[in-house]
Amino acid sequence: MPRRRPGRPRINDSSDRYGFTMGEELMTRFDAIREKKEAELGIQLSRTQMLAMLVKKEEEEQ
Repeated sequence: MPRRRPGRPRINDSSDRYGFTMGEELMTRFDAIREKKEAELGIQLSRTQMLAMLVKKEEEEQ
């Protein structure tokens, strides 16, 4: 793992953190949705925040 520079956040998007592996195509699609939502809201979202928004939306629809 590359060394983190001072002042940079610790980011761990590895599969061991999430407990599953996400395919490259799925990650690309997910990031595209996240970037679209960021532009819509005018704020920067992390992958975790975006995933939480999707889960909340799914729960509301049920």
